[in-house]
Amino acid sequence: LTQDWMDLAVEVNRTLVTKFPQCQHSVMSFLSAPERTVSKTFTLPLPTGGLSVTLDATIPAGTFWDLFRSQLITEDDSKMLIAAVTSTCSGQPVQPGNQDDKDIADAVQGVAELAPSSLHARVSSQTLMLAAIQGGIKQTMDLSSKTLPIALLVLAIMAGNLRLVICTLVNLLACITVAMLMMYPIASRVTVSTTAPSMMVAVALGMSIDYSLFL
Repeated sequence: LTQDWMDLAVEVNRTLVTKFPQCQHSVMSFLSAPERTVSKTFTLPLPTGGLSVTLDATIPAGTFWDLFRSQLITEDDSKMLIAAVTSTCSGQPVQPGNQDDKDIADAVQGVAELAPSSLHARVSSQTLMLAAIQGGIKQTMDLSSKTLPIALLVLAIMAGNLRLVICTLVNLLACITVAMLMMYPIASRVTVSTTAPSMMVAVALGMSIDYSLFL
């Protein structure tokens, strides 16, 4: 454990408490290992009867961090973990992807970017993962849209028939429209994978153009 790492753990907690005082935060690191109370009761056999003895011991916060080593540090000591959890804001649970969650993720990301040069800090959260997934979906949709004119051009050259190309476009639009209309009531009631829209568009593009070539 270096002083820079310990200072980073303190800065994460300070930033969350300062910028979001209305929220309930919990930051877990070796520096903030919670206080633990251990109680043990046993009976001593005596000629006159058993004597019950209770021993209580309190482990101060931040002590005996070796107990958490396997959970918070890799075997080669090259990576360490600081776990920060925000459970509620203004008395309401923090939901992944809402504005509070985004603001908190941005604040922690700012702390990581200002980390000392001796550290390489990275932030991972549900909000950041969701943003990465949505970015990938957008990139896939954009790629499909950009390749559509090329695919239609290849179809026109292979088929040599303008009406067949028009039929392919009509079929593609009808396929995507029907798929979206069918999935909307389902998605409003059950959880649907975020990759479903891009998969539907990709399958509609592929099957519409391929079967048009077969015709």
